[in-house]
Amino acid sequence: VTRSEGILAKLVAHLFGFPPAADETPVRVVMVRNAEGEVWTRDFGGHRFRSRLRADATRPGRMWERFGPFDFAIDLGVDGSGLAYPVRAGRCLGLPIPGVLLPLSQTREAVDTEGRVTFDVALSMPLVGKIVRYRGWLEPDQPIRGDQALPAS
Repeated sequence: VTRSEGILAKLVAHLFGFPPAADETPVRVVMVRNAEGEVWTRDFGGHRFRSRLRADATRPGRMWERFGPFDFAIDLGVDGSGLAYPVRAGRCLGLPIPGVLLPLSQTREAVDTEGRVTFDVALSMPLVGKIVRYRGWLEPDQPIRGDQALPAS
């Protein structure tokens, strides 16, 4: 986990609950489905942060991820390196966030040859710069089948 040393970037990382910087740390992700979608709880060496994800009923391939008062539209896409998570729109307390203030997500997720879920999440913002980057791999509690690895396009 790497984080920016800038004051604004630290503030944004704190608002979202992102983990502190660490060279190596154990990671656990728990995904719980409910009527509205899924709740993802990420634990980085004892530091937990949570988000809520739900599908956009009006736009296939789009999901909304909520971090506290922030809601972001993410258009899932598959490319040669796995899943991509570009941020397309956002709201804070229900009000639209201008595009120039949206976070930039350079995020990739894939399944490697050993069946591990690999992730590389890099978030930045205009006027703020880099916020956080975390990358690594997870071993699923249950093996991932081919039809579970990537969504249908």
